[in-house]
Amino acid sequence: MAEVLTDPDDEIVFTDYHSPDDFSTIIEAISDTLTVKAKGLIRLLRVRPSLHRQIKSGERDMIEPVARNIAIRRSNPKNRWVLSTNPDMILVVKGEDHSLSRLVSNLADGFYTLPRFSLPECLWESAFKRDEPAEVIRFLDGQNLHLNTVVRRPGFLKYDNPGDFQLMLREDVLKIGGFDERMVNSWHVDSNLSKRMSLLKEVRSLEGDILAYHCNHALTPSFHTNFSNSWERFVKGVKTPYLNNPNWGLSQGLVEEIDLKNGHLRAVCSLANANQNQVNDVQISLETFNTLAYSLPHVFANLVDHLCYLPKNATLGYLGHNLTLVQKICAYLEQRKMSNRLLCLLQQAEDLPGRAQVCTLEDIISQPSVLIFDFGFDRDSFDGNSYEQGRKLQKQMIDLFIKVTGKNKRAAKYIGIHVLHTDADIIFSKCLDKFGNGYSSGISYGYMSKRRKGKRRSVPTFFQYLVVRFGFHYSDSIRRYLAKTRIGKRLFKSLV
Repeated sequence: MAEVLTDPDDEIVFTDYHSPDDFSTIIEAISDTLTVKAKGLIRLLRVRPSLHRQIKSGERDMIEPVARNIAIRRSNPKNRWVLSTNPDMILVVKGEDHSLSRLVSNLADGFYTLPRFSLPECLWESAFKRDEPAEVIRFLDGQNLHLNTVVRRPGFLKYDNPGDFQLMLREDVLKIGGFDERMVNSWHVDSNLSKRMSLLKEVRSLEGDILAYHCNHALTPSFHTNFSNSWERFVKGVKTPYLNNPNWGLSQGLVEEIDLKNGHLRAVCSLANANQNQVNDVQISLETFNTLAYSLPHVFANLVDHLCYLPKNATLGYLGHNLTLVQKICAYLEQRKMSNRLLCLLQQAEDLPGRAQVCTLEDIISQPSVLIFDFGFDRDSFDGNSYEQGRKLQKQMIDLFIKVTGKNKRAAKYIGIHVLHTDADIIFSKCLDKFGNGYSSGISYGYMSKRRKGKRRSVPTFFQYLVVRFGFHYSDSIRRYLAKTRIGKRLFKSLV
């Protein structure tokens, strides 16, 4: 699409709808496959799950009319035309420059549509180079594979599959209220728009001026035929082009616009402060169990990986003893121009960055949606001779973790630092559905389990939980003693 846009005011507005907060948008995920020109034209709008929950109807994870309307509402008012299309379309505009912008600049007012041609899946997947769009367009313009089959329909639709090319005046689509957001199921969203536009303006065709190729994806079944919008209600029964929905396109909703140059790599590199050849050596054995200190530079890059795509209004919470890490987190957020607050339960209140605030346990329980529990200490500042004192502080953290997870109903995600190969792992796993990034990352994370009260655990796991929960200060001695016995070798077989 970017290849056929040549006007300075042209844009491609993409709505990423309902991607999980922990993940990138689809455009960010495939950005390495986009051309420089495409990246410069794309405006990326993100609808978070929290916003979707406010408007959803039934159990649908995606409401197509809302997604399209969000883009239309926020489109560049300098542009006369709006084209509603899909990312799997390739447009071949006739003329030497193949410019869609040039073509539409001279069009008469109206509502324009096109026939759609299908590209076999294996053809476009294996033969087309996505980083050479001009070459793909030239090939399709001169191809002799007999792909151009026009499927016509009577009346206002003109062609089958009208939704892949619906060109309309921006003022017209704003006037009628965009797509019908009552159509929460599959099918006929495009036909509804065509019918309503036909009641407002003449339906015209650009057949002969543009070839519209659809990258077919029929090899993957679509299971939506039982959830179709009503043709009788939303197409045949439509008598007026106008809708009575003043808030269409989430006109009052907080829709994020994402910068594809998000600066994550630059921020991580600038804050690493470590020799690029430095290797962090971790030994997994009974003797190294409950080592209290970790390498901050190695943990940091893996920690902020969980913060990269957070909503800008998400509040973070940190519980631990690593002031340097708190400073690095705030510096990362600052460099990324993220506005997230960081609530801290720290003994050291001095030297905190501006966005970090010392808070109470009640604040931690009630406010953050992401909680970071630091069960260890920075290796560069931890006194190795203070093992017993460190264990006492670690016990305090475990007690806080149990208290917070028992009361916090808001936190969507718990992140644990220095959890694996320590007593904290037993408690972390007991309270949450835990996931790990492996020993090398130093990071574990989890979500509150809705089934955790009835979750069955093995006898060895339950025994280890009892030792850590009620005999924490003796757990090292108990573990070393039992490791010499037959039953202990079963309990701690991964360490012996």
